[in-house]
Amino acid sequence: MGQPVFLVRNFFSRRIYPLHILAASAASGAGEIVGNEFGRIGDACRDPFDYWTNETANTEVRGVVTCDRSRSADMLAIDRAHNLAGKQVLCEVADVSDFSSLQVACDCTLPTVTGTGDLDDLNGIRTEEGAWLKRFPVRSGKYWRLRIPAMGASLKPQIVNAWLDLSWSPTLLDTPLAPDSHEIGGQASTTQSGWEIRSGIWVRRMGHVGMRLLVPSDYELARDQIQYQFGLNRPMWIIHDDEQADRAVLALPRLGKIEIEQKGRGWFYPRVDFDWIEHSAKDAA
Repeated sequence: MGQPVFLVRNFFSRRIYPLHILAASAASGAGEIVGNEFGRIGDACRDPFDYWTNETANTEVRGVVTCDRSRSADMLAIDRAHNLAGKQVLCEVADVSDFSSLQVACDCTLPTVTGTGDLDDLNGIRTEEGAWLKRFPVRSGKYWRLRIPAMGASLKPQIVNAWLDLSWSPTLLDTPLAPDSHEIGGQASTTQSGWEIRSGIWVRRMGHVGMRLLVPSDYELARDQIQYQFGLNRPMWIIHDDEQADRAVLALPRLGKIEIEQKGRGWFYPRVDFDWIEHSAKDAA
């Protein structure tokens, strides 16, 4: 079994980084479409109609975030409902705005099918719901760019959400783990003859994370990632096992409490405990 990985911070989010500047351009010079601006990829709305695209088909598109200072990242995630399966996506970083001295953080052809895979696989991993995740060696710079080469006749990229930042991999999650638990909701009524009628049925994953922090640095990261980011109702990617990243889930905190505390005398460093639910339920088939 591999290591757990969490990603909640996001260079593209103006809630998390209000001083970051997002802008997009196309090789043809075509601009953005009103209602589908580049800034939408950081809003964490999973509505499939709330996406970034550009005006002209079959044109290379670039989306740039200018950070408030040089920042480091090691993971990129593109949410479900994108149309990039089988297409090339590049993530690039530079210290100057013209990208004349760029570094390529990752250059991937997105998988077209879901398969058990590692978060560090060459082309990343497609999750069971169609999102795409990729971890890469840490890169740093003030200017970060998503670049999507021309996709073909009549095709334009559509990206609902993207995350780019440093992931966090705590040393130890407590067992038992239940990464595949889910709940079913909807409307139900019972007839006089005892038949149950159901409608508007939806399914979402849910679970609990408990971890024992092993080193002092984990405590500071837990306060930032779990308490101050996830605890403010910001969606977080949870990968229970980085060798089975296809089971990743985008989660929100369940209403209640998040605990970061020292319990008893059996462990010197604090524990972290919280419950999560999947961000945006899916209609049942």
